[in-house]
Amino acid sequence: MSAEQPDLQAGIYFYVPSFAGGGAERIFIRVASHLAEEGRSVCFIVNHDGGPLKGMLSESVKLEILGTHRGPFAIVALARFLRMRRPDVLVSALTRTNIVALLAARLTGQKTRVIACERNQYSSFIQGFSPLRRWAIDRLVRWLYPGAHAVIGNTHGVTRDIAEIAG
Repeated sequence: MSAEQPDLQAGIYFYVPSFAGGGAERIFIRVASHLAEEGRSVCFIVNHDGGPLKGMLSESVKLEILGTHRGPFAIVALARFLRMRRPDVLVSALTRTNIVALLAARLTGQKTRVIACERNQYSSFIQGFSPLRRWAIDRLVRWLYPGAHAVIGNTHGVTRDIAEIAG
């Protein structure tokens, strides 16, 4: 975490694991950069700053690096950051990162609205995991996603698929 004083200014906060070369990261960087250059208060949060897309982020965007390479270890760091900054909105992408964001927001007990963005067909994505991991992620999605301010998919099929799982 950075040593800066808390910035209690309301704003939009984006959260992805890193600056890896995926489509979710690329879209979030573009949207965050555009909003910041339009004069909005925008913060981009990553677990670690590795990845080829870091140079795409506008200098107008505040950057926060949580300092972990594993999503589950970011829960406490993200909760601490959210408690300190008190964002109005936290937008996250990708199932595991969405789970981290929703858990961290819940831990703070504050009113940060979390918007979870799904980029992949959940029912297909989950098949790549071991049965135990699949069971755990499924339970977390069913428990946490109904508490999201919104769940957005990049296609109607993706949205419908996650809605069926999360209720």
